[in-house]
Amino acid sequence: MTFEDIAAEAGVSRALVYTYFGDKGGLLAAVYSHALAKLDEDLRAALTAEVAPRDRVQQMVAHYLSFARSNVGVWHFLGHVAATQHPALQSARRARFEALAEAWGGTGEARIAIAGLIGLLEAAVLNWIESPDIDGDHVAALLEELAWSGIEGLLANRFEGDRVPEPTG
Repeated sequence: MTFEDIAAEAGVSRALVYTYFGDKGGLLAAVYSHALAKLDEDLRAALTAEVAPRDRVQQMVAHYLSFARSNVGVWHFLGHVAATQHPALQSARRARFEALAEAWGGTGEARIAIAGLIGLLEAAVLNWIESPDIDGDHVAALLEELAWSGIEGLLANRFEGDRVPEPTG
């Protein structure tokens, strides 16, 4: 789809689209942020819930799968965005990860853990959406175990006992 197509669909001039978004990458970054706003709200709620760490991971996986099932087109778009190197898209992606990491304590460890967890979920769920040869409940269990094994290892090696970065907000 071209800027002209987008402008025509929106009923505005091409120049107005350029004024607001700069270029196609700027437009895609805005769509990316808007499309994932509800998912990110749900993820922040999961990250700040006063539940056991494993339950947080389970809630995050459930939110990702539910969102992907309800928004297959957005999920395909997300796969495209993840591979795009446009500065505006990369900035939107970093901002998203930073906001989620902030909800989980705002530390460098939280940022890295969020990037790894979100990267895993995005890639795995995109693969599942494109080739749904595994039942959704089985996918959920597999992703929960994969994600939890990483977080559990982090807890065992980086923090004392079950102490994880305390959520803020």
